[in-house]
Amino acid sequence: MKTTTLVSSLLFIFLMNFSQNVNAQYGYVYQEEFYSQSNWTNDNNDIRELYVSDGYYYFNHKKTEGDREITTRTFDIDFSRDFEITTSIKKISGEQDRGISFLFDYKDKDNYTEFGYTATGYYRVAESNSGNYNNIKSWTQSSNINKGNYSTNKLKIKKSGAYMNFYINGSYVHGISFKNFKGKKMGLRLYRNQKVAIDYFRVKYTSGSGSLAGGSATSTSTKTILFDGFNDNNNNWLIQDDSDARLAVNNGEYLLSHRRSAGGWSSTISKYVNTSRNFRITTQIKKVSGIQNNGYGITFGKKNNDNQNHFLVSGDGSYKIVKYENGKRTYLKDWTKSSYVKKGNYATNYLKVQKVGNAYKFYVNSNLVFTSYSVKWYGDRVGFTVYDNQSVRVGYLSMVYEDDKTSSNSSNVSNVLNSITSNKKFVTKENILFDGYNDNKNNWSTTKNENVSLDVVSGDYFFEHKRAKGGWSSTIPKYIDTSRDFKIVADLKKESGILNNGYGIIFGRKDSNNQNLFFVNGNGSYSINKVKNGKDNFLKTWTSNSAIRKGNGGYNVLQVVKLGSKLEYYINDTKVYTDYNPDFFGERLGYIVYDKQKISIAYISVGYLDKKNTTTNTNSTSSTNLSSNNSSTNDKTTSYTYDNSGYHFSDQFNNNSNGWYIVNDDKIGFNIKNGKYYLKHKRNLKGWATYDYNYIDTNKDFEIQTKLDKISGENNYGYGLIFGKQDLNDFRFYISSSGSFKVSKKINNNEEAIKDWTKSTYINTGNQKSNILTVKKIKGFYKFYINGAFVYQTAFQSFFGNDLGFVVYNNQEVAVDYIRVKYAGSFVND
Repeated sequence: MKTTTLVSSLLFIFLMNFSQNVNAQYGYVYQEEFYSQSNWTNDNNDIRELYVSDGYYYFNHKKTEGDREITTRTFDIDFSRDFEITTSIKKISGEQDRGISFLFDYKDKDNYTEFGYTATGYYRVAESNSGNYNNIKSWTQSSNINKGNYSTNKLKIKKSGAYMNFYINGSYVHGISFKNFKGKKMGLRLYRNQKVAIDYFRVKYTSGSGSLAGGSATSTSTKTILFDGFNDNNNNWLIQDDSDARLAVNNGEYLLSHRRSAGGWSSTISKYVNTSRNFRITTQIKKVSGIQNNGYGITFGKKNNDNQNHFLVSGDGSYKIVKYENGKRTYLKDWTKSSYVKKGNYATNYLKVQKVGNAYKFYVNSNLVFTSYSVKWYGDRVGFTVYDNQSVRVGYLSMVYEDDKTSSNSSNVSNVLNSITSNKKFVTKENILFDGYNDNKNNWSTTKNENVSLDVVSGDYFFEHKRAKGGWSSTIPKYIDTSRDFKIVADLKKESGILNNGYGIIFGRKDSNNQNLFFVNGNGSYSINKVKNGKDNFLKTWTSNSAIRKGNGGYNVLQVVKLGSKLEYYINDTKVYTDYNPDFFGERLGYIVYDKQKISIAYISVGYLDKKNTTTNTNSTSSTNLSSNNSSTNDKTTSYTYDNSGYHFSDQFNNNSNGWYIVNDDKIGFNIKNGKYYLKHKRNLKGWATYDYNYIDTNKDFEIQTKLDKISGENNYGYGLIFGKQDLNDFRFYISSSGSFKVSKKINNNEEAIKDWTKSTYINTGNQKSNILTVKKIKGFYKFYINGAFVYQTAFQSFFGNDLGFVVYNNQEVAVDYIRVKYAGSFVND
């Protein structure tokens, strides 16, 4: 997990919660998306500033004391029904440790209930009755809060029966007994000088009758056809950079930049959809720059340029639906203004095409804008189109079936499996098991009693544990030759029940005293347990991870991959742990559920992997341009070639598959481009660090090596390597471009010099120079090297943890060319 040290553990990873919110929602009692100014106050004086822009309501409280608030209109709500109230708030600037309070039960300024948080990571629940203020839950620290300026936090209050629960960014934080509200308004209160941007206010029923925009609220089981969050390019999207267009998969987004002043540019991939079934296509697209009066959006059902469909929006707030058949263009809906379209640059719009029976329904930001009965599906290609000179970034593309039918084409099932399961670098060459639960040919348990209910129904294996405490498992025998490389993949959906205990997969099981367990929970955490001779051996205790889709209704694909002597664990294609000493006790595999909850399994797949050829990543660029401003300075040491196969860990930053921290604001700019990880510290004080979890077995001798290019900035401050880090404790190996090095450790964030700043002629000094730093653990000593030359030795000290990364101080920019780790035996003890 990445963090930056200046503001403690700060992590921005966008989670695709929106798609879950719009899958099957009841009608909104109240909804404000701020598509226009409408009746919202527009004012700017010495006390406050209020205005709507780009789909946000900006609220700036200018005074350094007191508080200000804004409120919604009154709305009607039936308190006998279950409901939820939500808002999304972006902190822009101002005080960090003062409250941002969501007033959700608001009658007047003396009567309300408050769910507040601070940018420093605390929350509270409080109420005021006739002016008497009372803390229900006093200020409490929570890791679920995104901290600092430009962080976004989603608050939810959910009434379920006799209880009311509070959530931050999808995670439960507090609960109370429900009592009828004092008022029927919402509001937001800012304490002291702060500025925020409100994305939306929403109130909707979660039980009883209700309707979707333009349709009934039916419960359907979904089957994933494709989900691409662009964390890699496994789906082979077009990559291009020339005078016509730039197309790139970068940092969890697909960039489409059309550079010509006229015409359009498309990028599509082939993905089969059974159009006799009901399905939906959804995407999130942010307009970054360029013209406002032409379209960008989804292309679907495409055979070629003469036969295809487009669903487009424009920066000036219009949408269009057009089809091409044999080269003839037909407007199903010509350009039409809509308040649902978020306008301008940096606006994000969610587009959905939904097939229901013979109807195709088109949605903008979950609002139905058009229904057509004349859409045709010409081919299997789907993707995106941009017209005229503009740039967009696609956050994700999702395609799912919305009915209970199963495809009769078995090859299509395989295509679906390949699209949603695993990292495609793990290609199955020999199947051991695939079960899509169209029948029960593998004899899974279908027990039904007061403790559990198990059943195979319509392409899912349903597993309901009815007891409040304890666990239940369901396994079958399936032989796996564990001397070979293999993978196990399962797609699980959390249907209902508690959020704070696990569900997941079992493998290598002999009996309940000897088995491997890999599970997640509804709160967004995972755990790995190796039970041996009846004793729990937690390889990973409950650990939060942003890759997990939270809550009831969340889908999670769990994957275990054996490669050589190690076992890698993945959640939704994100590696979360590596076990270097795996055990397999028996041949049974299956599922386990703890406490009272229900899950369904869409499929399980087990297969042997091919023996991969050793690949060599070569960056041979003798004239590589190090400068971020495109100067022509050459780096004499950039030309290198090495083979990844001998390394325990290696990253050459050809992509961000290891999930390094990416950010760009007024303080720092961290980015991966052109095969390097750029770290720019923009201020003249303190330092910034970024690091990733990478386990190193310190019982062995090892080597850590990184190549750092000094781009620009100060020469007399440090930059370098961090290793053995956990929380506020770590080891550091710095150099400065004035020609000195330092070795130190931090204890509770207090730095202690092991070797204070020392001059060295081995350092390549100044900007536009490269240096290779190496740390070796050899026979009880740490040895430190600069550009291959030994500079210092000290007695080995145990790691604090397993985080590994980099640090840069005081207005400097460096670029990390690579980082790699290997064990003794692959290097000479010197």
